[in-house]
Amino acid sequence: MMIEISTSGGFGGLQAAGMTKLATVEDLPQPEHDRICAAFAPSALAEIAGKAPPAGRADTITYDITVTDDSGAHHFKLDETQIPPTMLDMIDALPRKR
Repeated sequence: MMIEISTSGGFGGLQAAGMTKLATVEDLPQPEHDRICAAFAPSALAEIAGKAPPAGRADTITYDITVTDDSGAHHFKLDETQIPPTMLDMIDALPRKR
């Protein structure tokens, strides 16, 4: 599984906006591999995407997440308020694309 994440939006000057990360989970140690595969499984992301972001949010970051697995590429566009905090921590830990 390969995960590519790019961000846009957010409050000006935040380091999280405008970044791109790329990870191939096969390169990760087994416990981390299993945790990330479960969190970024297309079915898990589709469930998150199905929940509407809360109203009244301003200056939020949008995450464009593409997961490529054996069945192809799956694209999701999520508002930071839709993503659970534990998943945001996982995203922070992924390597930046060079």
